[in-house]
Amino acid sequence: MRVVPASCLELIFGAIAYSIWHSCKLLHKILKVIQPLVSRRPSSPFAGKTVLVTTGRQAKTLHGVRAFKELGCRVLVTDYQEMSASAVSMACDATAVLPPLDSKRVSEWVEHLEELIVREKVDLVVPMSTINEALFIGVAKDRLASKLPSVQFCCEGLEMMFRLDNKARFAELCRECGVPVPEDGIVTSRGELEGGSVPFGEMDVILKRIESTINREEEIKIVPRGGKAPASVKPSPADPWQWQRFIRGTEYSAWFVCVDGRITFQGCYRSADDLLFFDGMPVPKDVESAIAKLIAKERLTGQYAFDFFREESTGRFFVIECNPRASSVLEGVSGTPGWGASFFGEDVRAKSQFQNVGFWFHRNCGPFAYNMNNRIEGYWSWSDPLPVFVAEVAWPLEMLRIKGALKGGELSREPKGLPIESGMPLTACFPSLFEALGLNYHHLDVNIGKIIVPGPTVGRDYAVFEAIAAANRAAVRSPSKQKLVSCTMDSLASTTNSNSDCSSDPDDSPSSEEDPPSDKAIVNVPRKRLAATGAEFEINSMCGA
Repeated sequence: MRVVPASCLELIFGAIAYSIWHSCKLLHKILKVIQPLVSRRPSSPFAGKTVLVTTGRQAKTLHGVRAFKELGCRVLVTDYQEMSASAVSMACDATAVLPPLDSKRVSEWVEHLEELIVREKVDLVVPMSTINEALFIGVAKDRLASKLPSVQFCCEGLEMMFRLDNKARFAELCRECGVPVPEDGIVTSRGELEGGSVPFGEMDVILKRIESTINREEEIKIVPRGGKAPASVKPSPADPWQWQRFIRGTEYSAWFVCVDGRITFQGCYRSADDLLFFDGMPVPKDVESAIAKLIAKERLTGQYAFDFFREESTGRFFVIECNPRASSVLEGVSGTPGWGASFFGEDVRAKSQFQNVGFWFHRNCGPFAYNMNNRIEGYWSWSDPLPVFVAEVAWPLEMLRIKGALKGGELSREPKGLPIESGMPLTACFPSLFEALGLNYHHLDVNIGKIIVPGPTVGRDYAVFEAIAAANRAAVRSPSKQKLVSCTMDSLASTTNSNSDCSSDPDDSPSSEEDPPSDKAIVNVPRKRLAATGAEFEINSMCGA
């Protein structure tokens, strides 16, 4: 039974969080004045370049920001709210708040980013991207690369982002490039799941939502051989799921920085669901060789994390998906001197130094577990102390306040799907107390600054970006449509979203309530037509152009 009103908790959490935040901001200003007096400017060839780095609340972003400052770069950090761990880093020189990731206003988001790039005279854009930001960044690259030829974008455009991010299209790309992937397919209804389209009787199967978000517990289901799909798996044409043969073995994730098809830096770790510690290791040679061919063939630029399994019975590896954005893998290799140069095209792999990283908040690094795993704290540095207070105290309180955790409700006495070696969430340790307080969440993740609350999460509006990609392809086929494509991006978003309630990104906008996934979005529907301001654009299947 709830005792404390949500409004009281919101006020208390907000007061504590913003007291810490504003104190850190004040200290940061003072320390930045002192900094030139006690430190020397690096003499690297990249000194003086301005680098824009996104989503500053994440640990991987902070590691990147520090790497660029090590080279002598001027570092501009963006996020979707003022509070950000990287914003109070001694490596941060300027900050900016981007508009929410609203799929109805893609053009406005891109225009805001363009204004920021021009105003700050940015030389290099490095998206550290949340799962949702990656597609927006792809649109920005398409729109701005030709308008701002002096600016480098460390990413690909929307079409390639789709091929890599969409699980089905990525599997097809891997087969084209000779990268081993498990048997797989797509289902768009319960009828297909139950009617023999999925070989449940022949193999262990894993089911994964194509339009995945941040809630793995709801969106990834393993079905043993001979079993049935859980009732919670409800694929539709608007919300398809992928099935794959489940590989029994050890899961890893390999992360690469590449420029024009050349790998310039890389790292690997042993992976697990919602991992909250990162023990760095080299990328296996057979995996590196296969992925290098794909990267070279597609001439990729950017950061890409490839998840793969090493099968117990055969010793072979199988790549299961790609995350076309920065990965927390980098935290396990960010101790490498000068690794920020990899984003400028310098191959620094020969200098790689690996480390193990955890977080005080999750009690999986020194002093909590130091003798067992030798993990260092992911945010802490004696020369840069402020980010840890924002990342592991202020921002968790702010997430509880704004992300729907104050709604109350009954808590499980035996919560499932908790991250390993990351400490038991307080809601699991003291469920009766937290029910009285009205706090209801599954777990907090200070590594990337997210909170998992019970229930399904909203999708990512693939339909909008499919429409934009289709319009781009139409413009390539007919140059006379170039201006039309540019001016109708918001019309495309608005038209598609008239069939969808998923208008904004729950992870990157400060809403406290999340709408359920729409069942009407135009996703994975081959050869449909979308009317936009009098012109028609063909919406192709996600599995082919």
